[in-house]
Amino acid sequence: MNKKSWALSEEDIATLSSLIEKKKALANLLKILDDDKDVVLKTKAKQEYEKTVSEYNAWWNNVSMLYNCRGTALKVNFDTGELTVEE
Repeated sequence: MNKKSWALSEEDIATLSSLIEKKKALANLLKILDDDKDVVLKTKAKQEYEKTVSEYNAWWNNVSMLYNCRGTALKVNFDTGELTVEE
């Protein structure tokens, strides 16, 4: 199995980290909001969650196209800033 890796910019790492944290936070918020009592807030949170997921997917699509590794399993090591793919 071949393994390739690339160094991501600090901006890329920060963007991905922020998207992951926001996605998790919104998912947790949606779990605790009451469907009957928090209708407006839940609707806004759901819209924001869907927007964040779209941005997250777009980030991965952009990176996979940039490094020509679409359709493969990509991993980011946040400690080293390395994008790794095993082929």
